[in-house]
Amino acid sequence: MICFRDATQADFQLVYEIKKSSIKHYIKKIWGWNDEVQLNFHIKDFKPEQVKIIQNEYNDEIGLLSLIEDSMPIYKKYTYMRFCAGKGYWNIHLIRFN
Repeated sequence: MICFRDATQADFQLVYEIKKSSIKHYIKKIWGWNDEVQLNFHIKDFKPEQVKIIQNEYNDEIGLLSLIEDSMPIYKKYTYMRFCAGKGYWNIHLIRFN
């Protein structure tokens, strides 16, 4: 069973680490991974009010869901999940809708 909790500003590092563990492999192959560049993107883009932290039944933080809400209906921006070895969760890398 999974549940969702609202992200807060205190989740800044957690969200960055989840993104990093989810997409670093792919970004590295395409553009090369640069921690400073990626952290700057995260600093610019992190909006905790748009993020739900995904937790498993043990309250482990296994991923995140980013939602956008404006005058249109709410839609999913992206989902990141990290692989949790031995817990049956697989990595869902970037799913993005614009």
